[in-house]
Amino acid sequence: MKIIHGTWIPNAEFNFIQAGSFCLWVEVPSGAGKPSKEQVHPRHLKKDELVTFLTQELGLKENALQLKERISPKYFALPTFENQPLPSPELTKYLETEAITEYEGFQYWQIDCYKTVACTKTDSSHIATAVNIIKFINDIHFLALYNLGEFQLGSDLLFWYHYTQAFKPIILKDQYIPALKYQLLENTPTINKVKQKSHKNNNFEIYPSWEIISEQYESNIKKYVEYMPSICMAGSFIFSDTVEFFDPEPLLRHFSEYLLNNLVTHTQSTAAFDKKITDSLVHHCLHSKKHNPLTTNNKAEEYQQWLVWKNKITRTTADSSFHLCFQLDSATADFIDNWQMHFLVSSKKDPSLKLLLADYWTQSAKAKTNIHKDFGKDFEKNLLLNLGYAARMYPNLWKGLECDRPTGLQLTLDEAFGFLKESAWVLEDSGFKVIVPAWYTPTGRHRAKIRLKASSKKNGASKSKTKSYFNLDSLVQYQYELAIGEQVVTSSEWEQLVNAKSSLVNFRGQWMELDRDKMQQLLEFWQQNADEQPEMTLLEFLQKSAEAGDDWEIEHDEALSAMMAKLQDKSQLEPVAQLTNLQGTLREYQKRGVSWLNYLETVGIKRLFGRRYGFREIRTGNCAIGTGKRTNQSRE
Repeated sequence: MKIIHGTWIPNAEFNFIQAGSFCLWVEVPSGAGKPSKEQVHPRHLKKDELVTFLTQELGLKENALQLKERISPKYFALPTFENQPLPSPELTKYLETEAITEYEGFQYWQIDCYKTVACTKTDSSHIATAVNIIKFINDIHFLALYNLGEFQLGSDLLFWYHYTQAFKPIILKDQYIPALKYQLLENTPTINKVKQKSHKNNNFEIYPSWEIISEQYESNIKKYVEYMPSICMAGSFIFSDTVEFFDPEPLLRHFSEYLLNNLVTHTQSTAAFDKKITDSLVHHCLHSKKHNPLTTNNKAEEYQQWLVWKNKITRTTADSSFHLCFQLDSATADFIDNWQMHFLVSSKKDPSLKLLLADYWTQSAKAKTNIHKDFGKDFEKNLLLNLGYAARMYPNLWKGLECDRPTGLQLTLDEAFGFLKESAWVLEDSGFKVIVPAWYTPTGRHRAKIRLKASSKKNGASKSKTKSYFNLDSLVQYQYELAIGEQVVTSSEWEQLVNAKSSLVNFRGQWMELDRDKMQQLLEFWQQNADEQPEMTLLEFLQKSAEAGDDWEIEHDEALSAMMAKLQDKSQLEPVAQLTNLQGTLREYQKRGVSWLNYLETVGIKRLFGRRYGFREIRTGNCAIGTGKRTNQSRE
């Protein structure tokens, strides 16, 4: 058994913008003994063995020489007893020795680690590419799940897997902004003296970068700081007699910010886009290595402007005692362009406490004072500010802000559909709350589909002396129907929906969003099969049922429902012990196979697979074991 460890280690040298590396190492059971004078960990894969593991078991495509260049010693502060590092809890359960629960303290141990590639450059094109650490860890986690008998993740790498999965939506939702980092040279005594001399007239440096702006990110940091194992904080690039651990929160933030910058700055862009953003803040942040540091006076003015802009961006509902909400109410079938969006607020302390702005503005001064107790004394100021911030993301809101007491606005059908498809989720991700009609939620949404209405023939299922409930050669009659939700739709109604101008339609008094291209495909399928009264075997029916996706619905008659319930009854699927009549020993997976065959026997599917696929049978108890056609003798 091998245990894969890994964690983020910031670089040892000091820089204002500090780099780091994600370092991977492998712990093995063998190798315990007297450590060398250099405090080398006795239970880790050394360079050559680690290269073999990375290429053969993890499937890294790089050649051995490239891998060796990125494998170097790192140092981890590990609990130590009798001058031996204790094995990790994950490895301890695989060792034959008794677990040691006490230790004398922490010491640094030298371990050969694989440093994941942050970026690489080709000499000819100078095109930089980034290794997505999120994907890298996810792939290792996937491999470990299917190789539990060979290797598994240590608590440190498992922690980083869960954190990176939680961090991934922050990047995918673009919850970050271009940023400028400012430092005074006189406050940094270790700054390079040559650099100071070259910029002697300016005592500052500004570094373009990227900054995460996300309430979800801040929530993740608070949560995962509590979960972080000590080994995640124990890495170091240098050896020291004094053991020091990283603080968990700065370590998480450093990893997140470095990962974000690495991904964004190594994302390739077109020449046209680069020309469009030339000499802008975005250009400096995308090509930070070309521009770091910025030292001119006009860049200092840009920094001040950026601070004002950032303050406006970050001042959302996080600074107030309430959430600003946007509630969309559906139009009627007679007035399809009369969609109403209402403005309301909900208390952060008590989300069930909601207030429509239309009701608020009509309140007396005394009543408003009482309302401010729940929503903050600066309620009106924060309300109007947040409405303005939201309108920058969804410009249609400006129509509702043309008065001094905004309550909402009216939308057309196309505007409402555009809001539901895109703008609602942009606002939601920015900290606002959006209330959509129930029919647009995942649970209330109606889908267009083909309904397969199936019934068994009277002579299709029978009981025999062998107590067979059914057999797979039984015939099933079926027909196709067009349906939306639970309602059957005629072909003429379906065609009208396909030919509608908008994908948002009102059908039988209910609004719904339909994929007209998919509906056209379903209509063509139905037209090809509508006039038939076909039959299929029960086995074919089971296969079609198993393959049915969101575009299909299966409806059974009473007899078929009983058959399906019997087949899906797993209470009779029990593990079997070793079979006494079998000359051989069943492995665990073979025992599970026998249990399955026994289960099929119980529900009445007897020897069918053997006959259908040409397997010879060995009778053991009341079930048969197929042995294939390669040999005349039974195998284990």
